[in-house]
Amino acid sequence: MASFSNFIQKAQTISVCHFCEKSSIKWKCINCNLLLCQLCNRRIHSKIALSKEHYVTNLEDCGNRGAVETSRKVDLNKLPCTIHSDQKCVLFCKDCDRPVCSDCLIEGHQRHKYCKLDQIYDKKLKIIQDTKDRIESDIPHFKEKEEYLQKLLSEGTIQYTENKDKIAEFKDNIIKYADGLLSDLDKQWKPTEDLITKELLSVRQRKDELEEKKSQLDQTLRSPFASGIFVTSSSLVRPMPDKTVRHIELKGRKFLPGKLSNQPIQDYFGMVYDVPDFQLVKLNLV
Repeated sequence: MASFSNFIQKAQTISVCHFCEKSSIKWKCINCNLLLCQLCNRRIHSKIALSKEHYVTNLEDCGNRGAVETSRKVDLNKLPCTIHSDQKCVLFCKDCDRPVCSDCLIEGHQRHKYCKLDQIYDKKLKIIQDTKDRIESDIPHFKEKEEYLQKLLSEGTIQYTENKDKIAEFKDNIIKYADGLLSDLDKQWKPTEDLITKELLSVRQRKDELEEKKSQLDQTLRSPFASGIFVTSSSLVRPMPDKTVRHIELKGRKFLPGKLSNQPIQDYFGMVYDVPDFQLVKLNLV
C-alpha cells in the first residue's frame, strides 16, 4: 500500500508542473493527483469548474496527519468494489460488513441493512485510533514488567553465580560434599530461574505483539487509502494480550563457609541457606 512518503519521493523526481511542464512544483491536487506550480494552480486549475470542490494542498504538508486524512476522504469517494472492479462503492452493507457498489445492491443485498460509507468509515477509523491509543497505554505496563523481571533474573543469576563460585573454592578439598551442595543449590535455584525466564518470555511476546500491532495501525493511519481502514478494522477482532503477570519473589540465598574441624562436614565446609527477610522496626526509647 503506497504512502505519502513514497509520493513525496516520487514528487522529488518529478520537479516540474504537470500543466506547464516548466516551473517547479509547489501544490498537489488530491482529487486530480496532479502536481502544480504556483502560477498554474492559480490561473488554470482553480478556474476549472469541476475542481471547485477539490482539495489542493501544499507539497510540504503532504506528510502531515491532516493531509493523509484528506487524501483518504477523497480516496473513499472512489473506493473500488472488491467484487466488481469497474464499479465504485456507494454504501456500506452492515450484514456483510463491507463496502458495496450499485451492482452489489442489485445482485444480492436487496434485503440487507445499509449505511453511508463515510459514516461507517468514521466509526471504524475511531475504533482503530482508540485501539492504537489503548496499545500505547498498555506497552509501558509490559515494559515495566519486562524491566522488573529482567532485573530479578539478573540479581538471581548474580547471586547464584557468587554462591556457586564460593562453593567451587572448597570443592577440591571435599569433592563429595561440595558436589552435594552444588546439586542442592541447582535444585533450589533452577525452578525459580525457569519460572522467571518463562514469565519474562511471555511478557516480551505480549509486548512485541502489541508493538507489531501498533506498527500496523500506524501504517494504516499514515496511508492515504481508505480501503486500509476497513481491512485493518476487520483484524481487530483478536483480543488484546492479557496484562496479567505472575508475581514472583526471589528468596535470598547465601553460602556460609565453615571451618575444618572434627565436627560434622557441614560445620566446616559450609552450607547454602535462605537469607531471612529483615524489617526495620522503629523503637521509641524512653
